[in-house]
Order: sequence, then structure tokens, then C-alpha cells
Amino acid sequence: MNEVDKLINLMHRAFYGEAWHGPSVMEALEGVTGRAARERPLSKAHNIWEITAHLSSWEEYALWKVAGNSDNPPDHKDWPDIGNTMESDWKNLLTRVKRIHEDLEKALRGFTDEDLHGIIPARQDSFYVLLNGILQHNLYHAGQISLLKKAVS
Repeated sequence: MNEVDKLINLMHRAFYGEAWHGPSVMEALEGVTGRAARERPLSKAHNIWEITAHLSSWEEYALWKVAGNSDNPPDHKDWPDIGNTMESDWKNLLTRVKRIHEDLEKALRGFTDEDLHGIIPARQDSFYVLLNGILQHNLYHAGQISLLKKAVS
């Protein structure tokens, strides 16, 4: 297995399941309703909804860079405004974060190991550093989501 395939496998496991550390992003989000996602059990911390939008934003950023763009994605924000918080908006966000992740994995299947170690346009980092960062970022926030989910249950 080449480096790209190994990275895709690890990213997939961290996002969908079978990660050795514990719940993946989607396992942590399993069963979370829009109502629970809106709750803020820690007054100075982000809620599940905000964290999920944040994850989506950074996965979209990585996808944008993998596609060869030197600028930032349109309307990219570290912590996007979540706007409406209807149950249908929550379901749409979950669909969006999954779609973006699937698109990122698909885009990476066209990468070579040489591409992986190339420098990202308008950045100092390689794609390898960015994508490992996305993987670590997802795991970090999966842990936060898991704790918040217990607090709102």
C-alpha cells in the first residue's frame, strides 16, 4: 500500500469508524439530534453543531487545496456562523460534512506519493502535513463531540 492509500485509509477510519482510539466523527455524531447539537452544556465552549460546521469547513478547505486552488474557498471561516438551527438544517449539515469527506477521499485517490509531499500553493506546508492535520483535527473534535453528547444526554 502506498502512502496516499495509507492516509486515505486512516482518514476514512477516523471519520467513519474502526479507529483504534475510540469513536470516529460519525460514530460520535450517531444519534445526535438537532436539539441536542444546539445545546451548550459548557457555557464557554462550542456546541456539537458549531463543531460539526467547523469540521465541515476545514474538510472543505483541504478539498479545495487538493483540487489545486491557491486561494481559500469562497466564504471559508474557521468557525462558520451556524445560522438557522432547525432539525432539517442539522440533517443538511450532517449530509454536507459526509459529502465533503467523501469528495476529499475521492480526490486523494488521484494523488501520487509525490503529490502528497508537494507544497500547497500559497502555503508553506505539504499536502501530507495538511491532510494529517485534518485527520488529527477530526479525531480531536470527535472526542469533544463524544463528551458533549454525554453531557446533553
